[in-house]
Amino acid sequence: MHHKWWPPSLLKALNSGRAMARAGIIDSEIKIDVRYIQRIMQWFCLLFLIVQPVYGVINIGELSRQSKERAIPIEIVSSQAKISDLAKRAFGLHGGYVVVKEKGDFVFRMEEVKKGVVVTIESGEPRRLVYREEAQAKDWKESVYKGCDHLVEKTLGIPGFFGGELTFVGERDEYKEIYVSDLLFQSVWQLTHDRSKVVAPRWSPDGKRILYTGYKNGFPDIFLINLSSGQRRLFAGYEGTNAGGAFSPKGNQVAMILSSSGNPELYIADGEGRRPKRMTQNKFLEASPCWSPDGQSIYLTSDIIGGPQIYRFNLLKNEMEMIPTRLSGYCTEPTVNPLHSRQVAFTAAVNKGFQIGIYDGSTQESRFLTTTDGYHIEPCWTNDGRHLVVTVQKGDDKKLIILDSVTGKSTSLHTKEFGQSSMGSFIYK
Repeated sequence: MHHKWWPPSLLKALNSGRAMARAGIIDSEIKIDVRYIQRIMQWFCLLFLIVQPVYGVINIGELSRQSKERAIPIEIVSSQAKISDLAKRAFGLHGGYVVVKEKGDFVFRMEEVKKGVVVTIESGEPRRLVYREEAQAKDWKESVYKGCDHLVEKTLGIPGFFGGELTFVGERDEYKEIYVSDLLFQSVWQLTHDRSKVVAPRWSPDGKRILYTGYKNGFPDIFLINLSSGQRRLFAGYEGTNAGGAFSPKGNQVAMILSSSGNPELYIADGEGRRPKRMTQNKFLEASPCWSPDGQSIYLTSDIIGGPQIYRFNLLKNEMEMIPTRLSGYCTEPTVNPLHSRQVAFTAAVNKGFQIGIYDGSTQESRFLTTTDGYHIEPCWTNDGRHLVVTVQKGDDKKLIILDSVTGKSTSLHTKEFGQSSMGSFIYK
């Protein structure tokens, strides 16, 4: 009989009885009893295996079909307040769930163990255990994030994003610097101390390096930070503007905007910044390059028709075509959905402000994801293909939020005590 899913306590009892019999510690009469007990325990284990659920994506029936129309009510339970509080904050970001005190469709239980956090899912009335998993990470907070991601995957069938990390521009005093943080700003590290303007940090796909544009030398240059060594070096410092550095999906190429030719043009260099090759040849302004998930196209902004619009540069054909968003005469800052590559989110000017729009190439339709007051700018997809990290600016205040592209729900990622944040870049390692 396959023992993989037997409870450890039963395996221990079975093995103990066998060992005692082999060693002659028990007499023949007791041996008969042991064999009898072992047989009963084996039948019990077989019954245990029969009633255990298969831990794939949980079949929640009608909930699966309705999850796009409504948030799933969940209860979060733990004997430790620090765990339940962090998990509630995490699920409070997700547009697919609403945390309730009772009568949830699921009960998510989380308990700290020696090497991580054990998470379970209960459903039905009376409650029945349908999933159990141990999430391990370097500390209890990361274990909670990882465990919550397991719960999302089992109930919605999509990746969780709580274990992701951010790099962003933070302003905690009068200076803007580059920071790295977990999604809920529980652990924040300041990477630069230049006391000069910095913009547009971007992760490498392995999460070990960060590109950003800085004015440390008085001009816009692209810098590279190695997170393992803590070292920083000049990546692109050509005459004129050096901006918009973005790693390709494999990390072996970098798209960037250089104006050394006299006009801001799209260039592609190798992963170390060497041998930049000019890709566009025109008199217009290019900006904000972003790679497609397959690495065969680069989306960017250009003002070929007068106002800035989103374009796709096909690297195989060496051709550039406009994306027909039809939402605004001013569209910029494209970001491509990592799971649905025909969906492009972007910033659009509307009613003397800015909102986040999305274009779906499969339907050739666009719509706004945000409509509230303030500037909504600088979108960046998370790994689940559903949520985006967005900057919201009201007056002089800037902060990062999570935006659900399905329901439109938006939630701040930090409190005012942190300061200001903008230009977020997300990675899930």
